[in-house]
Amino acid sequence: MTAENFNNKKLVRCYDLAENLFNVAKELQNQLHTKKVSLDLAGAILCFLFAKNLTTAEAVIVLCKKGYTKDALVLVRTVYEAALWVLDMFGELELTKEKAIAFIKDEPEDRKKTLENMLALTKENKVAGKELNRKGTFYKMEEKFKEELQNRIKGADDEISKIEKEYQIRDSLRTYGRTKIYQLAENSGLLNVYYSFYWQSSLYAHNRPRSSISFMSESEQGWNFFWGPDTKGTDDVLLQLCHFLWYLLREFNSYFKLAQDEVILMKWQELEELFDSVL
Repeated sequence: MTAENFNNKKLVRCYDLAENLFNVAKELQNQLHTKKVSLDLAGAILCFLFAKNLTTAEAVIVLCKKGYTKDALVLVRTVYEAALWVLDMFGELELTKEKAIAFIKDEPEDRKKTLENMLALTKENKVAGKELNRKGTFYKMEEKFKEELQNRIKGADDEISKIEKEYQIRDSLRTYGRTKIYQLAENSGLLNVYYSFYWQSSLYAHNRPRSSISFMSESEQGWNFFWGPDTKGTDDVLLQLCHFLWYLLREFNSYFKLAQDEVILMKWQELEELFDSVL
């Protein structure tokens, strides 16, 4: 077998495994409906991360098939982040409820801070003819905008107060929603992936100079630009996608007790075989 045929066969296996994981996800969803599970807060967050990142995973497959491997790599980064949140939040069930509360509490707090910064930038116009400006369209629009910001800040405050009143969060978890990816990776035992995959994907996500050699180079004839499809590394991207998706499926199955343990274990074994074929 030639190297090219071997690589093509491996790529087909990667696509097949991804498709199989999508099928497992559909079956898990069917089982959830069959059991008529009533979602608690933690369960709702898990379902959100499950659905959002399956959608992202489908987008990754589309990009890979069209040859946009680097852009697919950037999207897989978000699936890794979701896997870390799920592994950390559901790793110790006695803390899951409080972590879930702290996770959602961060959203209105972050929204309030952003709105307050926007409000601070909307200053009254102090040019000549101030009284005339107060009757002008621009002034009215600005005042209406400031009023809307104030209403939204109050809404965020109300949400924060409601969460604090209805739920108890221990002091050590109050800032849980702002946990850094590095810390989540360390907590979840995936720090090695942080230093390899996540570092690489971040180069492309943040337009870092180090990634420039993938898009341009200088030759005797001048500068060469590389843009458009590039299939190099597609198998690695798909393997990492399957790797992180698997954690989401495992925790979804475990938390809702959907009895798909054997199937999910089998998919892990397939994943390990594929990783071994790459090394």
